[in-house]
Amino acid sequence: MRLIFVVLAFICSLSVSFAQDKASEKLKIFLDCNAACDENYIKTEITVVDFVLDRLAADAHILITSRENGSGGKSFQLIFFGQNSFRNRINDTLTFSLSANATGVETRLETAKRIKLGLIPFIIKTPYVNSININMQDTKYDVENLSSSLITKDKWNYWVYKIAVDGEYNVDEVYRNVKQSGNISVNRTTPSLRVNFLLNGNYSNSSYHYDSSANILNYKVINSNYEMSHYLVSSISHNWSFRYEINYSNSTFSNIKNKLYLSTGVEYAIFPYSESNNKFFAINYNVDISRNNYYDSTIYNKTSETLLGHKVQVDLSLKQKWGYINSSIVYRNFFKDWKLNNLSTNLNINLRVTGGLFFYVYFNGALVHDQIYLEKGNASIEEILTKRKQLESSYKIYSGIGISYRFGSILNNFVNPRFSNY
Repeated sequence: MRLIFVVLAFICSLSVSFAQDKASEKLKIFLDCNAACDENYIKTEITVVDFVLDRLAADAHILITSRENGSGGKSFQLIFFGQNSFRNRINDTLTFSLSANATGVETRLETAKRIKLGLIPFIIKTPYVNSININMQDTKYDVENLSSSLITKDKWNYWVYKIAVDGEYNVDEVYRNVKQSGNISVNRTTPSLRVNFLLNGNYSNSSYHYDSSANILNYKVINSNYEMSHYLVSSISHNWSFRYEINYSNSTFSNIKNKLYLSTGVEYAIFPYSESNNKFFAINYNVDISRNNYYDSTIYNKTSETLLGHKVQVDLSLKQKWGYINSSIVYRNFFKDWKLNNLSTNLNINLRVTGGLFFYVYFNGALVHDQIYLEKGNASIEEILTKRKQLESSYKIYSGIGISYRFGSILNNFVNPRFSNY
């Protein structure tokens, strides 16, 4: 009898050891989606792999990025990088697009589906190959109409229309604010052409009432602005593009009674536009002319004027396994006086140094010497505090820097939504 127990115990220990060995052979996945996916849903849908928090420990690094497409929806790209024992695999790329009306459920379903497809070449090398089920029968397949089904027809001819209105009302014993806004946009995007028409407006009415033993203060601030614009961007080649823009606007805050603005320019992309999801580096040059009419005389004693100017802009965007970089530099000036210029830059860097160590920095700044529209005369204390009108400033800066480190277990398989709002 004792011998039987020893044999059973030995068999059980072998089973446990085998199960542990099999679990240790699970494919390790690092999911890198920067809020472009529902990680919790993906983890519950794909359980034959281990999701880890250290990208260097992963067998596969999945980089998911998204960009807005012409219909107002999103185009997604998934790149599967092999690492460690899979490092010699050629990287795979999958793409898909969703309409602007796609729900969060539809987005996560499609994302999980593409991840499952992309992981097949990895999982077939593991003991979990039998967990793969493949169904390639299209329920919409029609042999007689196969040729026509391959052609996607759009009854709107790729035109997208959007109307939005918004209203706010905030009140307390001292302060009251009423704000109304609305916009209408019409756009069309194809691989070779992008066209946009826009009409928007904002109206804000704020009042302050403060009653103290010393005095009674009543002050009202009304600001409004509207804009009508149209632009067109046309493809010249894989690396060159042309654009023009027409804009008519008004802003009480900026002392602009009305402004007619015309601009045209060209852009050269160092990398082909088709690679913009992962790397984008472009330089564009624009010339412009504007006719400005002001509510009050400006600091240059103008009530109206015509201005000629130009602008140079450099844009860089990189999204890779190690993180991402977004940056731009913009310089513009008026031809009548090159001292009337504006130089601005922005930089966003997020680097995954190693494992759970991250470094990030952001900077937005501008040297401002072209505020020709500013109203002449000193502003009152009330106008300064309530931002009734724009004031002169030679610079603007917004920046930050940080570092974060995560250590401990690298496994990230489990989802627990209990008391998720706390």
